[in-house]
Amino acid sequence: SESEKEEAKQALMQIKKIVEQMLAEGATEEEVEEFLQQIGMTLDELELAEEMFGMGEGALGFTI
Repeated sequence: SESEKEEAKQALMQIKKIVEQMLAEGATEEEVEEFLQQIGMTLDELELAEEMFGMGEGALGFTI
């Protein structure tokens, strides 16, 4: 449903903000992947989700 999509997008934006904050604080790629694993996600899944929601490729500011 539309509200579920919006909730998923909001959650994704929160995850993205956390990842961006981690990177700003000097986190390594491995640390970011470790964080994502804790919430049950991979970097590939995050990037795929961003593309699905039209947030653009490489929206995190880094690519692997």
